[in-house]
Amino acid sequence: MKKQIIRLATVAILLLSSNTGVKAQVSDMLSNLKDKVSSSSSSSSSSSSSTTSSVISAITSIFSSSNTATEKKIVGTWKYSEPAIVFESESILSSTAGKVASNKIESYLSSALTKAGFSSSSTITFESDGSFSTTISSKTVSGTWEIDDETLKLTVSKKTVNVTTQMDGSSTLQFLVDASNLLTLIQTLGSSASSISSSLSTISTLASSVDGMQVGISYTKQ
Repeated sequence: MKKQIIRLATVAILLLSSNTGVKAQVSDMLSNLKDKVSSSSSSSSSSSSSTTSSVISAITSIFSSSNTATEKKIVGTWKYSEPAIVFESESILSSTAGKVASNKIESYLSSALTKAGFSSSSTITFESDGSFSTTISSKTVSGTWEIDDETLKLTVSKKTVNVTTQMDGSSTLQFLVDASNLLTLIQTLGSSASSISSSLSTISTLASSVDGMQVGISYTKQ
């Protein structure tokens, strides 16, 4: 399209220099072509944006350092909502590897957490004194917590797991780890996870193909 405009512009200059009677026609032609180019560019941009947005499902999001949990906001009781997948940037998510990994991991992660006992009755409670308790399938586990340099540290029986957090306002809390540490997180939260080792291994393999991806668990404020 741009080449057409250049050719017509050249023709227009030649014609205008020798025949003023065609000024209006040439002007209209150039104006129409300009509108078409602008419309095409806008449509292409809109399509690209729409494609990227469609990749992001309800459980997949982009990491934001401004949304990490604070000591004040995390206190309270939270109930399990759904799995969570977070990418470091939109460019990683929209890449071919990111799309493929995200789509496959969603299915495996949802199934794995259900088998591990996570349901709407699974909760975690953070107390202001630095203690927490979590309940999964009627099993309750207690431990301590602290936020150190924006990292949530959960300690149970002297074993600590470092968790990246994301909050959507004060109503949603996500626990995120590298896929290779997902088993540790699940066990820290009270699940034996004995029946999902195969699924977790598959998730870890899929995630290893994409830099800047973390997986985990999403809670809502009770």
